[in-house]
Amino acid sequence: MNSYLKKLIVLLIVVLPSISNAETTKILVGFPPGGGNYSIALALTEAANSLGYPMVIESKPGAGGILGVNDCVNRVKEKNLICLVSQTQYAQSLLLSSDVRRFDPEKLTYIKIIAATPLVLVANSKNNKSLPSIISDLREPSGSPVFFGSSSIGLQTVTNWFFYQTKSINGQNIDYKGANQSLIDLVGNHINYSICFYSSIKSHIAQGSIRVVYIIGSNFDDPVLQNYSRLQNTVPGMEVTDAKFGIVMGPNADPERVKYYETMLTKIMKDKKFQEQFKEEGNFLYDSKLSSSDFARIAAHERILLLKQTYKIK
Repeated sequence: MNSYLKKLIVLLIVVLPSISNAETTKILVGFPPGGGNYSIALALTEAANSLGYPMVIESKPGAGGILGVNDCVNRVKEKNLICLVSQTQYAQSLLLSSDVRRFDPEKLTYIKIIAATPLVLVANSKNNKSLPSIISDLREPSGSPVFFGSSSIGLQTVTNWFFYQTKSINGQNIDYKGANQSLIDLVGNHINYSICFYSSIKSHIAQGSIRVVYIIGSNFDDPVLQNYSRLQNTVPGMEVTDAKFGIVMGPNADPERVKYYETMLTKIMKDKKFQEQFKEEGNFLYDSKLSSSDFARIAAHERILLLKQTYKIK
């Protein structure tokens, strides 16, 4: 047996078991297919598998994502499980009273925030009203209802907060089960406006079926977004953070497991193909260097906004 063949046999003996025994990570998403978090889970799974980190998606929809958070907390003994949540989904679970929620979401271990997307106020392409005119309609005592469509628990909260900040009298928030139907009604002029995730309406802007009235949140580095002003510059005191998707949490706080996932996710976020896919979909990679204390600060700020909106406090 020649030396080359011997080396090949040794390589197969050493490498094949490690490949066959490679741990498969379950990534738990609290929403059904479609929407921001699920699309990010798909992108993460595709990139992870291509980089040698076996990964599969597990969907646990219900209660606006809260069932997924509860399930994640309950599976603390599963070392190969990570959970994907949004900032509002997590903050909403924190606000639930102890007799409503079964598990404490603060027991989850923060690992990394993957992406963010701006929130945008949009209208039918034939609706040319400016923001001051929209606010005037919302405040007119004898005016007709002004219908806004919301396609998620987070957007419902943002829309209600927008009504509160603009001292709306006539604003009516219509809840939808998904973004597609709300956009269909917006294009068909069945509702007047909608606050959406930029990633979900980017193609509609390009097609000209809807128009952006204002950006709510940061002005990300995107040629399309450079054409619009930020709402906070027009409505004093308006506080809305950008929508953060793909917050990776872990039920298992073992430092070695956390380090493993941090390393894996950092490699994925540096992958050029992954970055290009994200930007194409209207998402933007978030700062991968954020620590658990940074996340705690973000979550606390989101919780304050929710409390203000819920109890109408200043």
